[in-house]
Amino acid sequence: MSTSLSPLISRQTRFHFWLLFALLLLRPGVSAPQIRIDEPQVLFGEKKTGEMVQHSFQLQNSGDRVLNIRNIRASCGCTTPGTRSLQIQPGETKELPVVIDLKGRSGKQHQVVTFTTNDPENSTVSVTLSGEATPPISINPRTLNLGQINPDNIQAGEITLVSTTQESFDVTKAVANKNRVSVSVEPSPDKKTTIIRVTPKENPGEGQFTDVIVIETTHPEAKKERVLVMWQNYTGVTVTPSSVNLVLAEQPQLLNRYLMVKGYPGLEKPLTVTDVEWVGQEQLEIELTNTKRFGWRIHLKNFEPTQEMADSFIRIQTNAEEYEVIEVPVNVLQ
Repeated sequence: MSTSLSPLISRQTRFHFWLLFALLLLRPGVSAPQIRIDEPQVLFGEKKTGEMVQHSFQLQNSGDRVLNIRNIRASCGCTTPGTRSLQIQPGETKELPVVIDLKGRSGKQHQVVTFTTNDPENSTVSVTLSGEATPPISINPRTLNLGQINPDNIQAGEITLVSTTQESFDVTKAVANKNRVSVSVEPSPDKKTTIIRVTPKENPGEGQFTDVIVIETTHPEAKKERVLVMWQNYTGVTVTPSSVNLVLAEQPQLLNRYLMVKGYPGLEKPLTVTDVEWVGQEQLEIELTNTKRFGWRIHLKNFEPTQEMADSFIRIQTNAEEYEVIEVPVNVLQ
């Protein structure tokens, strides 16, 4: 009797074992910590420069194991997390306090705090605080680009200072670091707005120029500010690039090269490129286009570089006095 039942009991036992094992595998909710943050992105609106922004993020563990949070760090030195690590029990919620110091900051702010967790689905997590820092005196623009200067009619640029607190202020200093521009200060009658006019001085030569305007005011929270000024001073005709460099490759290949020819203030009439030739390469196809806005484009089309091109030059003919012929050297590199 016992001998005949033992195989049946054995099969039943195995069946129950595998059934239990399958139920364990199919049981919902794997045993693990799980982080939950209902508001990971916070907008703090407008704050005055120098204020402190404080916020506590609510971190919840909705899993069934202890949640460990480590390596809490901020993207900026102005942002300080209240702790470097946290341990949160299942079902528990803890706060992550964050403070942003807006001293010396202005404009849009976007600060990020990042940390690592033992949540298998969220090993790295970030929370953000965004808003705007409003300085007591707004400065517009922060970078003054005067563009292309006409030496026959130099125009001034303007920097506008406005009190955002409706308090009066005086500009006690406005000077150019490199002394390349002249600066004048024009306050409004109520001293809540001041315009600083910036005029480039006559600079020898041509090229791109910069200077920095140092501004000091009587406002205790905006004592010293800096504004970058930039401009270009060109006359006559320029060709970019000023030389054509070719590299001989092991395998023959066709190249295309471009030159831009531009006329600047001082010319008696608008620039016209009348002819272009590559000396010694008369069979080469050259396409000439007047882009109007950017000047004349020269396209050297589908040519194979050779050693014979070394020390040759591209001759550009124009209608500009003193710039009737411009020669661009060609260099060949091995």
